[in-house]
Amino acid sequence: MSQQAGASSSSTSYTKYASLPDVDTSAPDVYEYEGPSRTDDASQSRRHRSRKHRTQGGTDAADSDSSSDDSDHSAGHRKHAGDAKGAVKNEDIDSSSLKRSDAASKFTGATDLDADAVDFSGRLRHRSARKNRAARPIDAGVETATYALDDARPAGERAQESVVDRLRRLRFEASQLEEELKAEGSGAAGADIANGSVEVDSTQMLNQLKLLHDQLARLPSPSDQVGAASSSRETDQQTFRALLDQIKQAPSAVSATDAGATPAAGTAPAKTTAETRSAEVVQLEARLSELESTLGVHEALLDESKPVPRPVLSTLSRLEHQLSLLSQPRHLDAISRRVKVLVTEMDRANDMRRKLTDGVAEGAGGDAASKTAATLTPAEMTKLQQVFDVSRRIEPLLPLVPSVLERLQTLAELHASSAHFGSVLDALEQGREARQAQQNELDELLHKMEANMRQNSQTVEANLAALQQRIEDVSSRMQKLHKSFFLPSRHRPSCLATTVFSFSPSVDSPYDIDVSYWQLALASMASVPKTDVEQPTPATDFKDDSTSESILSDYKRTIERHVLLRRLDIVAQKLNRFYVESVGIRPLALSERTGTDWWSPSLVWFSSNVNVLSFSAGTLVKLLEMDMRSAMLTTLFVGAFCSFFPAYFSLFGPKLGMRQMIQCRYSFGYFGASVICVLNAATMLGYCILNSIVGGQTLSAVSSRADGTSTLTPDVGIVVAACIALVVSFSGIRVLHMFERFFWLPTLICFMILIGEAGTGPNALHVASNEPKATAQSILGFAAIIAGFVISYSALVSDVSHYLRPDVSPHKLFWSVYCGFFLSCVPFIMIGAAFACSSYDNDEWSTALGVSSGRFFQLILAGNLGNFGRFLVVLLALSVCGNISATIYSIGLNFQTMLPFLGPVPRFVWPLLATAIFLPLAIVGHDKFYETLTDFTSVLGYWASLYVGVVFADHVLVRRRDYASYDVKHWNQWNKLPPGLAALGACAISLAVVVPSIDQVWFHGPIAKRAGDLGFETGLAASIVLYVPLRMLEKKVFGR
Repeated sequence: MSQQAGASSSSTSYTKYASLPDVDTSAPDVYEYEGPSRTDDASQSRRHRSRKHRTQGGTDAADSDSSSDDSDHSAGHRKHAGDAKGAVKNEDIDSSSLKRSDAASKFTGATDLDADAVDFSGRLRHRSARKNRAARPIDAGVETATYALDDARPAGERAQESVVDRLRRLRFEASQLEEELKAEGSGAAGADIANGSVEVDSTQMLNQLKLLHDQLARLPSPSDQVGAASSSRETDQQTFRALLDQIKQAPSAVSATDAGATPAAGTAPAKTTAETRSAEVVQLEARLSELESTLGVHEALLDESKPVPRPVLSTLSRLEHQLSLLSQPRHLDAISRRVKVLVTEMDRANDMRRKLTDGVAEGAGGDAASKTAATLTPAEMTKLQQVFDVSRRIEPLLPLVPSVLERLQTLAELHASSAHFGSVLDALEQGREARQAQQNELDELLHKMEANMRQNSQTVEANLAALQQRIEDVSSRMQKLHKSFFLPSRHRPSCLATTVFSFSPSVDSPYDIDVSYWQLALASMASVPKTDVEQPTPATDFKDDSTSESILSDYKRTIERHVLLRRLDIVAQKLNRFYVESVGIRPLALSERTGTDWWSPSLVWFSSNVNVLSFSAGTLVKLLEMDMRSAMLTTLFVGAFCSFFPAYFSLFGPKLGMRQMIQCRYSFGYFGASVICVLNAATMLGYCILNSIVGGQTLSAVSSRADGTSTLTPDVGIVVAACIALVVSFSGIRVLHMFERFFWLPTLICFMILIGEAGTGPNALHVASNEPKATAQSILGFAAIIAGFVISYSALVSDVSHYLRPDVSPHKLFWSVYCGFFLSCVPFIMIGAAFACSSYDNDEWSTALGVSSGRFFQLILAGNLGNFGRFLVVLLALSVCGNISATIYSIGLNFQTMLPFLGPVPRFVWPLLATAIFLPLAIVGHDKFYETLTDFTSVLGYWASLYVGVVFADHVLVRRRDYASYDVKHWNQWNKLPPGLAALGACAISLAVVVPSIDQVWFHGPIAKRAGDLGFETGLAASIVLYVPLRMLEKKVFGR
């Protein structure tokens, strides 16, 4: 029987796999089991169950089967218990183990599924363990005559099964045990107990199992009672434990000790019940597999003949995403409108589909459906198809609806603004059309005016020709009349010309040329020479640029004649691109005088005097042995008086558009102005030398050592200050104004810090107890120094104000320049005088001032503030650059005025020449700074007072402050300018009073010995008094 069963099983296997592609049916069947060892807890459970439903004689066979291979153990269960040992194995079946990869390779290519993770052993236990381990409870093991269901998990994993799994397993085992007891109750009348012959009542055990089964069935499932109270669960568990205790207390049924006992010879094992249970298990497994596939939580092999259901989890995720989109309030309105449209379309589609479905149900076969479909028109069918197509296209786009709506909302404002922009564009277009029409009208008017002008020009030319003809006729008639009267030619026509045409044309008359022509014509008729007729000389017209054009034409002709000047002119044109000024001493035309910043010149002079040189001039009171009170008063009154003259002379620049030394020609003459230029150039070079020496000494003091030496010599500081000033003056008036506008601010801050750090007290700023009393000689000497320091600026103030417009307020310009000089010179000279007077009884200060001002700054600032104080000393050293820049700018203009043939040379050449002159002199003379400063500034006041007196008297007393009396077009014509003898004579005669009033180290005049240095005062008064009568005499003699 077993051989026949084996043969039938083998043939069945061949028949089963014969229809599969690429399967070699000629090879023997392979049954492989790679599960865990049956010596674990699962094997012990199966051994216990086998002893229950076998006879006592089958114990050894069961034990041997449980320890053998899984296939032999399964085969033993399919046969009768008595045939367990006598079973004949099928030789066609290979019981050796085969690797999973080798088994899978036999089915490769038979299907499109991935066979790497598939177990082809044919055993239900392996598939159910992989597919349903997480989805259904895993029982301890089920065995039937056909299949063996066993728990293949290790003992550790079974110990961790959940409550639901345990409950399901217990229910399953109770029902299984109940069925086994029913099946074996009739065949097994009794059994021997291990210790005696105690009989087990199967009916009693069956009743207890039924009671346990009912109690387990009534226990609620934890998945259904998630929210139940914990007390209810505890009650059910207690009931369950009580039932288990009753079972344990009952005599346990043990398998017979006789392992060889077998049932009767014709008795067959009850296979029907086991097969039924196996079928139920398989059905349950199939249902669980379908549930897993539906939920989408596990990959299962599905039947391709059945439609694949939609996974539940992915469907829930998609629905949750759509719900989140629909729950946004800002999209509900738009979505609701769209949904309404879609619902309407879908209703119509459903109605049409329902009609089709009803037609198919009512009809018979395909004829009824075709009739119902025939009731729809082709248009309706097309529209229905379009609705379905639209619905399929819209469904993937639903997630994009929120972003599209947000984008549309952001574009709403843009659309609104575009509408407004369109209206504005229309308005602009209309305005353009209107302006175009106006322009056309103006063009027409212009053409008409041009035609009228041409016509009028022709008429004027015709009138002039007619007038010329009439004049000739009158001339001929006059000659005839002359001959008829027989009068001498020198009488009657001359009388006629005197009586009829003796008038001078108006200055503003537009017919000046015609009048002169008539006079010349009448003079010729009267036989008077042309040179005897006085030509009309119009006054200076500020609105006429013909003067500048003539000057430029003269310059161009001069430049074209010299190769060097042509090359310099090319360089000047290139530098103009970088805003480098090239205009020299020529007067500026009205179109070039466009400046309106009346306060800008005042900042130039303020920045020029807020420096170390002003401080050093104040420290000279110690050499003159003056007290602090006398020094302060002298500085205040002399500075206030002397600041008047440079402020007043600055008004010449906007009114005349000329440089200061060019304007001097209208007083001293063409050649006499050269003498003033020499003195002024020497003065400015001297100031450049003094400023560079002060800057060099201050920079040298910053790097001084404790022993008095310095790592930086004064020569290096002199070169640094000179180079910075050269760059500014080389660039021209625009860069100079920008530089001087802000350069004074850091210097002012440094002086304020100096005063604060010096403090007050016996060793600080104070009135010394041993200060000397000032004498008249010392006061007048200090006054001469201040006068020479301030009044010498009168010779160059117009150089930085000539670019202003002529209509700039003269009052604002005057007072701004006056404050610029007064507030920069007087306070800082006072500061220097205060420190010098305080050093009478302060040896440390006295020693530092005796060396240089830079050493004094280093003592106070660096001694108290360290490195920051040294930085402040460096700023004070560089403050002299502002004065040097403005001075170098004017030196070149003096050179051009002094030597008129150098006028075509570009302006930027002269700062280089001036720097080359004063730089070596400063390096040589820095050792004797204070002696040089005292002598030089005293001499400056003498000649400056003579120049100021002459120019001031000429403008105020002679010309009566009439700027129109300066004929600008004669600026470079020596024969049209005043001779200058009156100015030179007044200065020369004034020297007779000035020289006896000089009080210097190298000379003491007789008047100065008694009264002090009065050279400045006497020179100013004498020049004013002497110039006026001399100028009247000069004008009467020379007529100009």
